[in-house]
Amino acid sequence: MSEIQQPKIKKKGAIWIIWLIPIIAFIFASWMSFDYFKNSGEDIIVTVDDASGFILKKTPLSYKGVSVGSVKSIEINQDDFSKIDVTVRVEKHAIDSLLREGTKIWRVSPKLSLTEVSGLSSMLPGPYLEIMPAVPNLEMLKSLPKQTVFTALNEAPENVFKKGMLLYLESKSKISASAGTPILYNKQIVGKVVKKVLKDDYETSRLSLLIKKKYVTLIKDTSTFHEISGLDIKASLSGVKIKMDSLSTLVAGGISFDSPPGKSVEEKHIFKLYENAHAPLISEKDVVLNSDQAHELNIGESKVYFKGVEVGFVKDLDFNIEEGSTKIFISFDKKYRHLANSSAYFWIVKPELGFNKINGLDAIVKGKYITFSANKHGVDQSEFLLHNHAPTIKGKRILLSAPDAGSLKVGGALFYKNLEVGVIESIKLHNDKQQVNISLKIFQKYRSLVNDSTLFYNSSGVEIDASLAGVKVNIGSLENTLRGGISFQTADFSQKSDRSSFILHVSKSEIDDILYRNSGGMHIYLSSATMGSIKSGAPILYKKIPVGKVLSYSLDHSSKNIIADIYIEKKYTSYVNNSTKFYNASGVEAKISLGEIAVNTESLSSMMSGGIAFYTPDIGTLTRDDFELYNSYDEAQEDMTEVIFSVPKLSGIKVGSRIHYNEMEIGKIASIGMHDETFELKGLVDPRYKHYICQDAYVWTESVSVSINGVKNLESALRGSVIKLSGNYCKKAVEELPIMSTPPSPHFSDEGLRVTLRARRLGSLNVGSPLFYRQIQIGTVEKINLVDDASAVDIELFIKEEFAYIIRNNSKFYYAGGLGVEISLTGMKVKTETLSTLMQGGINVVTPPEYTKKAKMHARFFLNLSPDDAWLNWTPSITK
Repeated sequence: MSEIQQPKIKKKGAIWIIWLIPIIAFIFASWMSFDYFKNSGEDIIVTVDDASGFILKKTPLSYKGVSVGSVKSIEINQDDFSKIDVTVRVEKHAIDSLLREGTKIWRVSPKLSLTEVSGLSSMLPGPYLEIMPAVPNLEMLKSLPKQTVFTALNEAPENVFKKGMLLYLESKSKISASAGTPILYNKQIVGKVVKKVLKDDYETSRLSLLIKKKYVTLIKDTSTFHEISGLDIKASLSGVKIKMDSLSTLVAGGISFDSPPGKSVEEKHIFKLYENAHAPLISEKDVVLNSDQAHELNIGESKVYFKGVEVGFVKDLDFNIEEGSTKIFISFDKKYRHLANSSAYFWIVKPELGFNKINGLDAIVKGKYITFSANKHGVDQSEFLLHNHAPTIKGKRILLSAPDAGSLKVGGALFYKNLEVGVIESIKLHNDKQQVNISLKIFQKYRSLVNDSTLFYNSSGVEIDASLAGVKVNIGSLENTLRGGISFQTADFSQKSDRSSFILHVSKSEIDDILYRNSGGMHIYLSSATMGSIKSGAPILYKKIPVGKVLSYSLDHSSKNIIADIYIEKKYTSYVNNSTKFYNASGVEAKISLGEIAVNTESLSSMMSGGIAFYTPDIGTLTRDDFELYNSYDEAQEDMTEVIFSVPKLSGIKVGSRIHYNEMEIGKIASIGMHDETFELKGLVDPRYKHYICQDAYVWTESVSVSINGVKNLESALRGSVIKLSGNYCKKAVEELPIMSTPPSPHFSDEGLRVTLRARRLGSLNVGSPLFYRQIQIGTVEKINLVDDASAVDIELFIKEEFAYIIRNNSKFYYAGGLGVEISLTGMKVKTETLSTLMQGGINVVTPPEYTKKAKMHARFFLNLSPDDAWLNWTPSITK
C-alpha cells in the first residue's frame, strides 16, 4: 500500500487591502466636490420682461463677447406676473468685478437697420444677456457694494468705455431720430445717437449723442443742432435742384449741427434740438399781439405773412377769461423782425359769412392767418394791437369778377407794365356761389391809368399756349409768380372812367380773343352727349376751310349734355341757316366693307386737336342759335323720328325748343303749325329714344321760373320752353301726343310719406310750398283740392322718406308764411319765418315730447292758423 499524504494548510493574508480602492475613490470624489463648490461661482437673479428664447444651462451671460455665466433656472416673478425671474450662475472670477451696485444687465436680440447692425451673434444661438459694470475703473468698482438682484434694461445702456464725448439733445417736438441715427457736420459723420428716452415730464424727448473723440473740438456752446431728412428740393423758374445726402439719412434721417466760434463745453452738455435748419434762424425776440377777443389760431401752424411772404408763425396763445382778451405770441424770422416796428399794422384774415358774400376766401384753404403792413423806417417795437380788418388805403377801388381766385392772395399786387400800382384788398365769394369778387385798390397817383377800355388779367405763374401753329410763352415778373398778381392794359386813354367793375380774364391770351369774339360774327351753341377730342380753340370747318373756332364748352346740368359755344366769322355767317347740321370732324373716319375701304379726313389741325365741320343742305333763313352736334357726318344725315305734339297755347314754345325725357334731351321742335285752333308742334326725336314716345306718356312744358329760391330754366328765355315727357318704355311709339296744361307732381315717383291736411282756407300756399321741421325743409305741398262740399281745402303733403319718422299721430301742423303782428300796450311785435316763406308761404310741423306712433300713409291732420305757445317749446328726441 502506498503511503497516504497529509494535506498542507496555508494561512490567509490580511483582508484590509481590498478596502483601499474605495477609500481612495471616496477621497478623490470628496476633493472634486470641494473643488467644484469652491470654484462654481454664485447665483444672481435677473428680472426680465420676456424670457422667450432662453435655454437652461445654455443661454449665456456675456461680457464683451466672453461668457461669464449661464441661465440656471427660469420662474415667474411672484410679485409681478408680467415679469420673469431668471436665475443666472455667475462664474467666480467675474463676481468681484461685475456683481456691484450700478451694474447694468440687458437682453440682446438681433437688430438690423440702415443705421445700426447689432446683436447678430444671437441669431443662431438665440437671445442672451449682456452685462456691463457701473464704472470703468477697477479700484472704484471694487469699492461699490455687492449686488445679486438686478432688473434687466430694455435696451443697451450708454457704454462706460466710450471713446468720445457724450452730449444731450432735448426737444418738446416730435423727434424722428432714434438710436443709431448719424450726427453730421458738413455732411461728414462725426458721431451717432446712442439712446433716446422720454423725460419725466412726458413732453420732452432726450437724445444721447456720442461724438467721436477726434471731432470733440467742433462742439461749442454756440452749436445749433437740427434734424435733417436727407433730401432737399428747391424749385424755381431756373429749374429744380435736388440735394441728397447718404441713403441712411434719406430713409432714417439724421442730425446736423453748425458750430460758430464759441467756448468748449463739458461732458453731458445739454443742447436744444431744432426741427429743421430754419428753426435756429427764428428771432429770439417775440412779437406780442393784443386782441379784445379770442381767435381760432393754431399754435405752431397759423402763419404770419408780409405781402404774401411767410415771415413768422403763432408761437403761443394766452387767453384771459376774466378780461376776455388774448395775447398772441409771434415768432419772427430774424431777417424780417425789423419790419415789426412802429409803422406796422397787424390784422387777421379769416373767412367771414355775410348776407350775400364770404370774405377771406383764401383763409378757407390756409386757415386763419395774420398779415401786416409796414415800412423800414419805424422804431423797433414788440407789442401791437391786432385788428380785425385791413387798413384803409387811399385810391380808387375796382371790383373784378372771376370764376375762381386761382393763386391770387389778399395783399397781392396790381401791376401796370410790371410797375406795382395797387393792391388786392379782398377776395370774396359772390352770392351766386359761382363767381369770385376781387376788390382792388389802385393807388391814388395811378388811378388815371384805368378807364372803360381797361382789360384786367391774371398774371400769376407762367402762361404757355402750345398748338400746331407754334408755342407762345408769357412769363410775368418773378414777384407775380411767387406772390400772385393781376395786370392790366388800357387800350385808349381818351375814354371815360365811369366803370368800377370789370371781368378778370384768365390770361393775357384771353384778352386777345376778345376782339375776335366781338368782330361782328355769330355765336352758335352746339349740344352733344360728348365732345370727344374737341377742345377750346378747335377750328370750325366749312368745306375744309376754317371759318371759326370753338370758344368754350360747359355741362348743361338739366340735360347732362355738353354745350359748346362756337363762333362763326362774319364773312361766313351766310352759310348757316336752320337746316345746317354740325358734326364732329376730329381724327380720321374710316369705313370698311366688302366692296371698298373709304377714309375721310379733315384738316391736319382738326385731326390733332379736334374740330367741328358743318354742311347746309337747304336754302333758308336762320332763326335759331342752338344746334345738335352729331358724332359723325353719317349720323348727321340719319332721319329723325317725327312726333306731333298738340297744345292749345304755345306758352313760350318756339322752333328749336328742346324735348326732354327725364332731364335728358332727346329731340327738338322743328316747326309749328295750326289746326282747328290747336297748335301742332312737329318734333324731331333721336331714333334711339323713340320708344319713350308712348300712348301713356305724360307731356308738359316748363319755362323760366323766378322765385325767392332762385331762377330756374333761365335758358328757356332764349331757347324756348322745354317740352318734358315722363313714362315707361314701350315697344311701339305713337305719332301724336297732347301736351298737358299742368306738370305732374314733382315727387309722383319718389318714395316717401304722403299725408293730407284739412284747412279752412288756402292762404299763401301753392303746389311746391315747403314743409318745415325746425326750419329745415322735410317735405313739399304736392296737391291742393277743394273738398266736395266746398267747406274746406285738402292739402296733400309729400314728406321725404328720411324724415317720415318725425310725423306722429299727435303731430301739429300750422301756417309758416306771412307776417304775424301783435299789438299791446307795451308795443308791437312782428313775427315772420324765413324770407322764402314770407314770399311763397309754407307749413311748419311740430311733434310733442310724448309722441305717439308713426303716421301711416295718407293719414289726415288739421292745419292750424297759428301755433300754441307751448308747441314752440317742444324739443323731443325722436327715435327712428
